Amino acid sequence: MTAIREGCCTRSSPRLQLAFELGWSQWKLAFTIGHGQPPRLRTIGARNLPTLLKEIGKAKRRFGLPDDAAVVSCYEAGRDGFWLHRWLTSQGITNVIVDSASTPYQSGDCSREQGISKAGNRMVRRMLVELAWAWLRWQPDSELSQWYQRRFAYHGKRARKVGIVALARKLLIALWRFVEQGEVPMGARLVSWRAKVNAKASATISARAKGGLKVEAA
Repeated sequence: MTAIREGCCTRSSPRLQLAFELGWSQWKLAFTIGHGQPPRLRTIGARNLPTLLKEIGKAKRRFGLPDDAAVVSCYEAGRDGFWLHRWLTSQGITNVIVDSASTPYQSGDCSREQGISKAGNRMVRRMLVELAWAWLRWQPDSELSQWYQRRFAYHGKRARKVGIVALARKLLIALWRFVEQGEVPMGARLVSWRAKVNAKASATISARAKGGLKVEAA
């Protein structure tokens, strides 16, 4: 996966954060100003840019921001690609595109993923795929893990390969929302990393003890 970033704004200045979910007929918008603030959710017609600008203005007033407050947006690369990124940038909006290097296919009313291309940063893509596998292991009851199990887990090796990249794309968006908005992914459990490390160390010591190995105190 690669990310494209344009411009910057400081943390101290008030800013509006916008996450897109881009569909063929509708766009879903989620506005917030940061931690502890419930998002303002709106749905508009796809590619309806005048309405998008109106919703951004309404969101600024809803959160008490000045008209010239900075706007930071994020969306997943797909059918609307880079033209939207260029348009947002021309409006003074800082935008981030998340691109998992998948290859969309669309014909008439049919839209699906053909598979995974070799475009994008290979190292970043590999890291995010490993993160997705770790998510399945440590967060099996989360909504994302359950989605993967239903869609890909029992449909062969190729389906699992495509599915894990699709999961990595969704997971990256979910973690971005967690960092920026404090929104915990549905069904995920928050556990201290120290608790996990200590539990793993205890399990290792116990296994060695059962195997008759001498365990020395650190």
